[in-house]
Amino acid sequence: MSKDIESKKKFSDKKIIENKYYLNNKFYLEIISYIKSSKYRREALQIFMKSEEAKTPSEMSKLLGIGLSHTCKILKDLKDDKLIICTNENDRKNKKLIKTELGKDIGNIIINHQVY
Repeated sequence: MSKDIESKKKFSDKKIIENKYYLNNKFYLEIISYIKSSKYRREALQIFMKSEEAKTPSEMSKLLGIGLSHTCKILKDLKDDKLIICTNENDRKNKKLIKTELGKDIGNIIINHQVY
């Protein structure tokens, strides 16, 4: 086998192993299907993936183009699944939300692997 074909095979094998890991992991599959089932949960996760900056619920509401109460429900769903966390939970106003490592993993699967 030529060197070029070998390197392509190793790369494709790595992708297959990576995809099989996620697809065989029931925990990941449940979260992915839950995120996929809502356009706004998917869009909210994509917004967090685009930037390392913390977002407030009102900023997310503007970016998603929906009401603040609906946005808060979506953010609560993402928090319950441990995809985002609040950096200042004790503050009553101006809560800052960032993605977790699990959020990064799930976001990469959904965005980079085009799982829709």
